[in-house]
Amino acid sequence: DCDKGMAEAKAALAIMSYGMARSTLGRAHACMGDRYLWERPGGEDLAVAEYEEALGLDAQSAWAYYGRAAVARARAFDAKDRKQLAKSRADLRKAAQLERDPRFVKMALEELDALEKSWTAK
Repeated sequence: DCDKGMAEAKAALAIMSYGMARSTLGRAHACMGDRYLWERPGGEDLAVAEYEEALGLDAQSAWAYYGRAAVARARAFDAKDRKQLAKSRADLRKAAQLERDPRFVKMALEELDALEKSWTAK
């Protein structure tokens, strides 16, 4: 839960556990990014801002890379935009490096490859 994450981060800051606070706050921002992306129509820009905030706090956040990739993937799909496709692919590759179990990330990369092939097949 995003609100719980924010509260935990503030508690960690109160006891001066900066590493824990940054990581927890990063997860909370990634969670907010998901809220904007999946629960708020037109919330893509806000989602990207939250994912980038998360990455600023924790550059090892596979969650934030995956979320930012999801936004770029949606934009690529909607507009047949290869630049967005490349952004999505780069973020997914970074997420795959960081994720303990990258199966879902690899599936998303395969989806991007299939999407790109569908554009060239027509």
